[in-house]
Amino acid sequence: MSGRQILETLRQLGYPKVDQLDPQMFDWLFEKDSIVPFLDWFVNNVHYDNVITASDRQEYNELESKSTEGLLDGRQLEDALKKMEVVNNGTEITEESLSDDISRLRKELEMSKKKKETLIQRRNKLSVHHTSLSHKLTKLTPLESQAKKQYREQQEQLQTDNIKVNESMDGLMKSVSRVTSLYNPSTKGEGQHEEVFLSQVNLEDYYQTEEKYTQEITVFTRKQFFQNIGKMTGESENSRFELLEIKDPESLLVHGENEANTVQDCKELNRLQHIYPLSETERVFSIVEDKSVKSAVNTASDLLNLLQSGNFPLDTNKLSTQLQETQSSLQTVRRDLTTILEGDVPLLVKELAPLQGTHILTGDYTLKLARQDYFTSNQDKVIALLVNQRARNEFLTMAYEVEARHHRDIHRHLTAIRLQLQQHLKDWKNRMTLMDDTNLKPSKYQRGTIDTRDAATTRLHHMLVNGDEDGVEKQLFLTYSSLLEGGDKLQQHHQDAYTAMLNTATKHYDKLHTLEDNVRTCERTIYEGSSTTGQPVLSPPQVQHAIKNLDNMLKKLEATIVDSLRVINNKKTALKDDRLLSRERTFFVDFFLNPERINQAMEQVTNRIQSIQVQ
Repeated sequence: MSGRQILETLRQLGYPKVDQLDPQMFDWLFEKDSIVPFLDWFVNNVHYDNVITASDRQEYNELESKSTEGLLDGRQLEDALKKMEVVNNGTEITEESLSDDISRLRKELEMSKKKKETLIQRRNKLSVHHTSLSHKLTKLTPLESQAKKQYREQQEQLQTDNIKVNESMDGLMKSVSRVTSLYNPSTKGEGQHEEVFLSQVNLEDYYQTEEKYTQEITVFTRKQFFQNIGKMTGESENSRFELLEIKDPESLLVHGENEANTVQDCKELNRLQHIYPLSETERVFSIVEDKSVKSAVNTASDLLNLLQSGNFPLDTNKLSTQLQETQSSLQTVRRDLTTILEGDVPLLVKELAPLQGTHILTGDYTLKLARQDYFTSNQDKVIALLVNQRARNEFLTMAYEVEARHHRDIHRHLTAIRLQLQQHLKDWKNRMTLMDDTNLKPSKYQRGTIDTRDAATTRLHHMLVNGDEDGVEKQLFLTYSSLLEGGDKLQQHHQDAYTAMLNTATKHYDKLHTLEDNVRTCERTIYEGSSTTGQPVLSPPQVQHAIKNLDNMLKKLEATIVDSLRVINNKKTALKDDRLLSRERTFFVDFFLNPERINQAMEQVTNRIQSIQVQ
């Protein structure tokens, strides 16, 4: 579809000034998908033959105004045209031939009317007969359809139940076979079978592994708590570590430190405090000597570097001066050092002697804490190992308990299934025994009399036939036909009683409704519809009813007007929001009502385009 096809269609229709139009002017019509089907139909179906000229319209109007019985249309028009063709094919038409045709057609019309009346009467008779037959069929059809429907439903239900039972039995057999296959191990090789349950697994290797694990834990405990204790305090001179040495860990860890150990520790502490001044003084002297030796070594190395580098001074006077200064400063330092070592250091050492016990005790307790941490960490390791062993044992026990519980559940389910199947089998046998009863089977020869041994049927016959008849001669043979007649009579009595009851109830209800209607009419006549005010009627009920209907009609009319205004407002809003939709609406209205306006608009658009092209 394109604007060129629309332009070609307009040219075929004889649209004026079609040569002045441009095909691209119609491309905007294809932008909206809802217009494309209409344009497609317009291009493919509208031709010059569909155009009605002004002369054709004038002739049609004249023909319509002159006709008194209306114009022919549809099949009547087609028949008339065919007859006109037949008449036109004739050679000559005269008044005599036309009068003969008219008389002949009148006779045919009268004969056709008589045939029509006869056919109508026959149709009425057949319709009455058909109605009676259809009425009989309508009585039988529901019964037949209901019986067939019940038969199909029962058959489908039986098939469904049979399928469900078969599926249930198959599923039960498969489940039971899977369970029994677990308890019936399949042999593999000679004397070997697959171990399915935990209770079937040989745990000898597990117990051996656990026993070995227990021995390893015992060895680890002895090694960590009783053999390597002395390594914690180090291995050096025994005299320097007598206070902190651990010889009997059982007395310290289990029984705690006794009084003898405490007294011994106190003596050792006093001894260390007594020898502390001398040892500390010797340590200070050793440090001073070490520093002096290191200083002499550093000085000698500096002189050696000077000699090697050639920067050593050669002036003897200068060297002697430096030597004298150095000796004087050295004597001063030695004098000060002697004063410090002989005067201040002993005093400071004596003052620090009481504080030395703090360092000793701190080291002792630090070692005790380290020892305690050592034993605690080893104890945690041992506890973790024991917990793992206990967890394995508990897990194995729990697995055995879970397996035993499942075994008990399976045994209970299988027992319940066995009992239920036995009960079903017993019920089935009872049903089969009952169905094998000869009284329930149809006899080969239909009997007309009731067997004297059939006490139930005999009593039923007496109740239905001879129940209300006193003094009647007893029959020699009781027949099934009389039993059926008695049942039919009882059913008829029941139906009559039920019908009488319905009629009585209907009459009773009708009278009650009539009475209620009369009471309401009296109330509406006397009162205005309100039992509280008790005002009499001021206007006839007909006028009130008409006014009420008028009010209802006004309310409906108002609601209809409101809905129409809402729809109109929605359409106006849509046209206002969508300018293209508004222009499309104007275009279609003008296309059918005012084509000249479309022509003018197209000319204006063409002029604008030409002016733009010129510029």
